[in-house]
Amino acid sequence: MRLAIIGSSGHYPVVLEGLSEQEEMTICAIAPGCREEDITPLAEACAENGHAPAVWEDWKEMLSAEQPSLAVINSWFGKTADMVCWCLYHGIPVYAEKPLAASPEELVQVRRAWEETACPLGVMLTLRYEPWFLTMQKAVEAGQIGDVRLIHAQKSYKLGRRPEFFQRRKDFTGLIPWVGIHAVDWAVSFGGKCVQAMGWHTTMHNRGMHDMEMTAVAMLRFTDDAFATISVDYLRPDGAARHDDDRLRLTGTLGTIEAVDGQVYLEDRTGPRRTLPLLEGQNPFAAFLHLLQKGETAGLTQAGIEATRIALALREAADTGKIQEV
Repeated sequence: MRLAIIGSSGHYPVVLEGLSEQEEMTICAIAPGCREEDITPLAEACAENGHAPAVWEDWKEMLSAEQPSLAVINSWFGKTADMVCWCLYHGIPVYAEKPLAASPEELVQVRRAWEETACPLGVMLTLRYEPWFLTMQKAVEAGQIGDVRLIHAQKSYKLGRRPEFFQRRKDFTGLIPWVGIHAVDWAVSFGGKCVQAMGWHTTMHNRGMHDMEMTAVAMLRFTDDAFATISVDYLRPDGAARHDDDRLRLTGTLGTIEAVDGQVYLEDRTGPRRTLPLLEGQNPFAAFLHLLQKGETAGLTQAGIEATRIALALREAADTGKIQEV
């Protein structure tokens, strides 16, 4: 298989890592997603991993000439939808950064392109392949905490040095769609069908980053009156041991299970709070390739569309101060 990569603004390192397990796949070409995007980091990373792709200036010309087996899309996040639709309508399977769209209207176009072409579409919901998430998923599916009634999710990152395009909502898409979408995906995975969404966000204390929100909170209501709360921020201190502080707590009718610092803790009627052994994690791109080979990518596509839909509804709720029916 021949792989082409558009842009270097997203999680292309998971692709390079996943390729280490795929001897039959090579990176044939790379290109920026727009004229202003610098793909030097991508080119250097490809070289470090033993790839020597052709470098193009225009991604459409690249795809038309190279005819790759798969396109990875991780340019500026606000440009993803157009690239996804172009690839799908040209018969090129896609592994795309999230969110899949920067607006509800764009998401309708992405869904239509996917449904009309039946071309595979993978989404970089990378954190659902972490050992702690897979461990929680297995425990819940086994009924260890009963029916999930409350979900509390946290996404906290260091701000660090962000690219200039993060300062513009149209290119960055917002804190909730870019970072909070992971927590939305977790909540939907355990809560089911979301019917209402409410949220708040603010650009205060964003260190001169213009449009970029620094903190956000959200609430989701599911069909059976289970509820989720989500917090998202770029306030993790520079001196913290890790870049991220991801947490997830599920309260069920028979117990609670939570993930903190990559560990999973269960407390139920059979005993006090205890640590569960972690399942082995997966590389997200390798997992997608496995689904692609089996012809079973639709579930991941639907999850990406749903997480994007709800994240955009939460952004609208935060912009307007109004509860969104989703």
